[in-house]
Amino acid sequence: MTLETFLKQLEETQTLDPQKYWKFREHYSPGNFTFNRELVTLTGTLEMKNPIPNPEAQETVLLEFHSPLLSSQEIIVRGRPSLSELLVERKLPNQTTRFQNEGTAVFQDGAGNIQLFFLRSSDDLRRANGLFDYRKHEVEFLKDKMWLNETVIKINK
Repeated sequence: MTLETFLKQLEETQTLDPQKYWKFREHYSPGNFTFNRELVTLTGTLEMKNPIPNPEAQETVLLEFHSPLLSSQEIIVRGRPSLSELLVERKLPNQTTRFQNEGTAVFQDGAGNIQLFFLRSSDDLRRANGLFDYRKHEVEFLKDKMWLNETVIKINK
């Protein structure tokens, strides 16, 4: 799927399916994941450390994706902030809004690069990926938290 097709579908449907986004991301510009080693260990499967370090942090980066044309972060956010509140905190430079609703925002900068944000429940994170087995301490950590994705898509190589 091309970037324009992905964005057109997003604007037409007014919704972003995280699983389809992950598929788009990995096909648009294949890359590598980097996991937060302070939080995650790899012991056959990915597992959040027990006890979770700094469980009361306002935001905790879970993983990052890097490729030549795209970079993204999967972030666990404490509480139930709105996407608008989180965007204000990020003090984004002047950008053109291509699409924005309660859970998703797409901006374009002067160079044409796309900045995509979506905010979902931690339950959506659990459904969207099979990275973790979600043991009891992981489920407890994700309770009353949200999942924020921040993505930058480079238009000019």
